[in-house]
Amino acid sequence: MCYCVSILYDIKFLFVSILTTSIFAKSYHPIQPTTSVKVFFNNSHRFTALKELNLPHQLLVIGLFVTMLAGIFSTLTNYILGFSLLMILVGVVFSVLQVILLYFCYVKKQYSANLWYLFVLSVFFYIIPLWFLGGGLLSGMPIWYLFLVIFFINTSPTAVNATYLGFFVIVVTILINILEYSFPHWVIPYKNQEQAYWDMLTSFYMSLIVCYLFLIYAKKSYDKTQDTIQKEKLNIQIKNRELFKANLEKTHQTEELLKERNEITKLNEVLQEKQKIIEQKNADVWASISYASRIQKVLLPTEDEIRAELPKSFLWYLPKNIVSGDFTYFQKVTIEQKTYLVVAVADCTGHGVSGCLMSIMGINILNQIVTEYQLIEPKDILTELDKKIRAALKQENTDSFMDMQDGMDIALCIIAYEDNSLRFAGSKRPLWQMRANKLTEIAADRLPIGGSLYAEKIFTQQTITLQKNDRYYLFSDGITDQLQAKTRRRFSTKHLRIVLSDIQDMELAEQKPFIEQVFLQWQGSQVQTDDIVMFAFEFINFL
Repeated sequence: MCYCVSILYDIKFLFVSILTTSIFAKSYHPIQPTTSVKVFFNNSHRFTALKELNLPHQLLVIGLFVTMLAGIFSTLTNYILGFSLLMILVGVVFSVLQVILLYFCYVKKQYSANLWYLFVLSVFFYIIPLWFLGGGLLSGMPIWYLFLVIFFINTSPTAVNATYLGFFVIVVTILINILEYSFPHWVIPYKNQEQAYWDMLTSFYMSLIVCYLFLIYAKKSYDKTQDTIQKEKLNIQIKNRELFKANLEKTHQTEELLKERNEITKLNEVLQEKQKIIEQKNADVWASISYASRIQKVLLPTEDEIRAELPKSFLWYLPKNIVSGDFTYFQKVTIEQKTYLVVAVADCTGHGVSGCLMSIMGINILNQIVTEYQLIEPKDILTELDKKIRAALKQENTDSFMDMQDGMDIALCIIAYEDNSLRFAGSKRPLWQMRANKLTEIAADRLPIGGSLYAEKIFTQQTITLQKNDRYYLFSDGITDQLQAKTRRRFSTKHLRIVLSDIQDMELAEQKPFIEQVFLQWQGSQVQTDDIVMFAFEFINFL
């Protein structure tokens, strides 16, 4: 029996060494066994409420629970072993105090540094009296003392608290030993050797079991932590590889983007050069068209030239694209001492440059027929004009349907000064007469000027005796074919008739701006469909 007690004493000194090592190890390299406690409680369905607390709060609950059990167990063992009533009372008070602290900490979920310090002080309040009441240094209390101190150190929230606690424990240990050595009569020895034996034995094995379980949980927590760390490292490596691949792909994409950017830059440079060439060509074309427009305007009569012969008249000329395929012909000639006024409005095939060339050709041919050939009958002029247009366009020897269509539509009037008569012949373009506020159409032949679809063309001619205040209108189909922006409907001949009938109380000079305004309102945002020309005059007796 004495031999066993001696072994237990040796174990006490071993635990003192463990305590000292643990204190300084905790100060510099914390073991962090709290992770095992956290894993244990988080994996248990019995501690759902505990999971809701933060880690320091959980540690405090665990410490109170363990010390409560230790207090209850030591109180029972002290009672069974027959220790003093004061020692049992201290155990009861300690156990009740731990229950109260556990209630506030776990049930009420209160957590503060004060609770932690009360917990530590309550443990020392329990151990120190039991040290002296239960046999002093030779009792089992040092074993519990060492175990609880190790538990405090390794479950403290931070390494700084553990360091302070370690020095506090060393100071308290030194003071207890000094007190026991200086006042040996304060120590209540065991009643007998058997009581000492069982106290040492139960204290040792119970603390050993608790330490063992604590180490098991710490190892499991450490292993799980290492597994988690390895998994995280593996995940990090995988993510790093993915990031590396993504970076490589981005690098390749960046290189491709740079290549594309360089290609785009080169293309832009080429496009800019081509743009400059196009702009230069456009400028050249614009200059050519502008020059063609000036030439065409030189060939066309002006309103001043027209009003010199026909004071009451207007000319509305509106090309679609700068130059026009529509034209007005106005020429005063004297043949066999008789004066005639040749007036015509023509609509050539196409518009723009092509129409402009056709109109210039038509004007030149008309000049040749009227001034050189001195033909004065409208039907003869149209017949000769048709022959020369077909010859100029070489339509007699063509198989192209489009070439067969080239030519012009024309309304041609010859006004004779001597007898105040008007002779008219038309190629698909009529002459409108307004007499006594009644609008009458003098129809034209449905035969075109130019083209090879007809083997023989015979134009008809009508003679009208002019009366005072008669008004006559010649126009191309550009105005009647104009589309409206909203409805896509044509202006139509019917609409033009209504407009002209409504404005007969106006002078011809006032009619032109009114007709232009009506036309523009109808057109709206719609582009102009075709070239437009309208010539109107009012008869005044020439004699």
